[in-house]
Amino acid sequence: MSENHPFQQYARTLTLAIPLSLVSSSAFSAGFALIENSASGMGTAFAGAAAAGEDASTVWFNPAAMSLLDDRSMISSAGHIILPRADFTNKFSSVNPALTGGNVGLAQSVLTGQGENGGTNAFVPNFYYVKPISEKLRFGLGVNAPFGLEVSYDDTWIGRYHATNSEMVTININPALSYKVSDRLTLGGGLNAQYVDVTLGSKIDSGAACRSAASEQNSGALLAQCLTVFPKVGQSATDSNAEVTGDDVSFGYNLGLLYQATDKTRFGVSYRSGIDHKLEGKADFTINNALSQIKTSATTNLQQVLGATRLADRDVTADANLPENVSFSVAHKLNDKLEFLADATWTGW
Repeated sequence: MSENHPFQQYARTLTLAIPLSLVSSSAFSAGFALIENSASGMGTAFAGAAAAGEDASTVWFNPAAMSLLDDRSMISSAGHIILPRADFTNKFSSVNPALTGGNVGLAQSVLTGQGENGGTNAFVPNFYYVKPISEKLRFGLGVNAPFGLEVSYDDTWIGRYHATNSEMVTININPALSYKVSDRLTLGGGLNAQYVDVTLGSKIDSGAACRSAASEQNSGALLAQCLTVFPKVGQSATDSNAEVTGDDVSFGYNLGLLYQATDKTRFGVSYRSGIDHKLEGKADFTINNALSQIKTSATTNLQQVLGATRLADRDVTADANLPENVSFSVAHKLNDKLEFLADATWTGW
């Protein structure tokens, strides 16, 4: 079989399909960042968050600003309901002739399925606690979810070979201290233990996988079986399934500075380190029954062949590098009823 035979072209494409789907997911990673980590912050659109110090949630935004709180223990907790939308509209999706060995009739088969809203509603809680240790020293603890959410499509949607489910859940535990160096300057810092759990699911075109196996074995007999059992590719009723799961616990830190420039004006600077996760988990494949029963020889079925190459359950690892960020904030009291808040934040995606 020549190097440019369309079946061989597809064999290479199928081998790359799952890794590429995981890479493409990272392009949308910024959409998993959650700023909804404070009820008081929501009320000001998080303006001046590193200088405001309204309640115990400042443990997260700038631990140095704990010095602005009352001289008593304080708890702040909230829950945010997020209602996302992820709409997809299909236009002209069809099967590439390379997937059908150049068979124009089969290539004209339009992929089945529709576009839909894949957004999944979520409840995101947070909890913060601050306790004075001395006149100058305060302890704080924050528990929240800085990254997360889920996009989940029906198993029959037209983009199912890219993804059906993409889910990230994080839990961040952040103990912190603030120390009042002088009447004007306070420094703060904390450690972060962060848990991440990721699930990525997608469908596998059984008809295309069968043709790919026939190409790899250069087997006309196997191809004939494939065309009989799967006369069309891209059919949701005969899809196989892939799911990749992984989790990790890693550590980072955060630093903060609060400077009271005048009685009415203060500046806040906060830095939160990036956290590099090394996810460890499983890749699980569920092969369509009709595909698994196809015989490649008298003693071997196709599932054994596919399992020996790329559709076997296995241990997997992946990097998930969550970014650092720096914020600079200003809070200026205009009068007893009005305060000006502003900030600029850089995030290293």
